[in-house]
Amino acid sequence: MSQNFKSILIYFISVFLIFIKNYLIVFSAPFDYDAVKSFQILEELSEGNFHNFFHHASPVLYVFFLPFYLIYPNFWFLLSINTLLGVFTSWLWVRLLRKDLTKEPYIATTYLLLGTSFFAVSYSRTLSIEILSLFFSALLWIQIQSFLEQRKTFWASAWQVGIVAGLLLLSNYKAIVPLVLIAFIIFFSKKNCPTPPFTWQFFKKIVISFCSTIALFMLIGISVGLPWYRYPATIVSIVANAKEATAHPFNGRFYFQYLAEFENTALMLLAIWQMKTVLRFPSNDTIFWRLLAWTALLTFTVMLFLPKAPRGLIFVLPFLYLLGIKQLHHFFLDKWNKPVLYLTVAIGFLFWQTKTIWEKVYPYSQTNYPQVASILKKEQAEVVFTTLGIGIYPFLDKSIKLEVLRQASDTSKFQNYAGKKFLLYDSYGQISLHHSLVKLKELKYDYYFEEKSLCNPLLSLELVEYNRTSFRKAFEISENLQKQKWQLALKKLP
Repeated sequence: MSQNFKSILIYFISVFLIFIKNYLIVFSAPFDYDAVKSFQILEELSEGNFHNFFHHASPVLYVFFLPFYLIYPNFWFLLSINTLLGVFTSWLWVRLLRKDLTKEPYIATTYLLLGTSFFAVSYSRTLSIEILSLFFSALLWIQIQSFLEQRKTFWASAWQVGIVAGLLLLSNYKAIVPLVLIAFIIFFSKKNCPTPPFTWQFFKKIVISFCSTIALFMLIGISVGLPWYRYPATIVSIVANAKEATAHPFNGRFYFQYLAEFENTALMLLAIWQMKTVLRFPSNDTIFWRLLAWTALLTFTVMLFLPKAPRGLIFVLPFLYLLGIKQLHHFFLDKWNKPVLYLTVAIGFLFWQTKTIWEKVYPYSQTNYPQVASILKKEQAEVVFTTLGIGIYPFLDKSIKLEVLRQASDTSKFQNYAGKKFLLYDSYGQISLHHSLVKLKELKYDYYFEEKSLCNPLLSLELVEYNRTSFRKAFEISENLQKQKWQLALKKLP
């Protein structure tokens, strides 16, 4: 197969994945509260307000997207940038299998299967930390693989691993789990390592570059007027909230239920099979794959004991897909030598995953927030009060102030504003289980709207991290909301 054909094949697959991830995206509502909050923070940063620079302990997210926001301050433009990053990130993960997949058709099918996975498509369509986390995670594993295969020098690998690990943690605080586990696994297995060992000197270089990367962002915070402790204080606050959440009853089935409902179940089972093969001792697999498999297994185990949300598996899901595809490759190509059957099964998986996206992603891309925003603009509204949900914000005219009600008693804020004011009942408060806000649903409203984006089961599942319900309960909330005639309602206040 010529090099030109290989490049053309990868190019067309990339175009296909861009289409899949962007389909209907310009007509969609923001996925959740965090997506809009990220957009609001970018607005603040562009105006010189750095108060929320360390919000959610993810300053790298804002540093990455701010230049694009300055070019074109549009929410859906930023989503498109995120989808492009998602496609490129999928390709980076595929590179980890390049020694196992020696022929281009198999690399192409791997790229397609990983790029059309539910998690890869869903998180590409929201302005949040997940895709950026996957990007830096892929870079980290590429650096580790390069060192283990002696394709990079000792010192270059050490510095780069530390920098990328620092950027990963500054993108997603949950990265501390796989990072600690990687170091733990390497430390306890180095005596049996058949490749150049990870010495204390190597670790010292990593720690220096890792800490320097974090210190750089803390210095940026100090330079814009934030206290030096803002980043560590944010981490402590997040950990404290997580500790409170884990005090609730253990829900060990959540992630298994998620995988069965949304991801490619067959590949997940193949991943378990491959993991069993890789982790057995002695093993014919390289130390890289043993390190990757152990990290996936232990990260998944740790996440079982932390607050649940599908995004909690963001550092595990690429491993599961790669291990599943590696096992598929082993069965049909290495063991049975059935390339046609391999491609047939891979194409079947591709249709399965595309069907999942069609049924569980695209139907929730419809939104009526633009109609609500149009009415508010026509009525010359000055302020609109919303019941927790802020999905209307990117559609709202900049002259209209948005006030968030977090409980029914916050309606006392109505008296603080003169002029034309409106109440928007947004069912986001309902699926977040802010029960006091549901009382406001009983009021008589002037306009009622259907809002499919709020009926997304994945949205309800992501909120489990905060409302601490079960997988099935979250699904029921979504299903019950979908049965209702309306999810948004607008009322003019006296």
